[in-house]
Amino acid sequence: MDWQSLLQSIDCIIQQQTGKHLTNIQSVIIKGVINGQRYTTIAQEYGCTIGHIKDTSYKLWQILTLAFGETIHKNNIRAALERRGLIPIPHSDRCDRPKP
Repeated sequence: MDWQSLLQSIDCIIQQQTGKHLTNIQSVIIKGVINGQRYTTIAQEYGCTIGHIKDTSYKLWQILTLAFGETIHKNNIRAALERRGLIPIPHSDRCDRPKP
């Protein structure tokens, strides 16, 4: 996955809606959550407390909810990004549509 392009796309969406940019820790959280990491692991890798990651994540999900116009949380961020074409949908998850 091209993390730089993905994070730039998310940053652009957030900036258009809120006038603010993603912070480093918000980028780390997005990347960690998409990779299936727990907040504990993200906190250890970033070098901060799990409480700080949880607080920052809560605010991040609120920002993304506003920017995307749908409720976003750690359990649906990947699906929301897939729907917007920002990350590829795994082949096995695609709907096979009959040809007309």
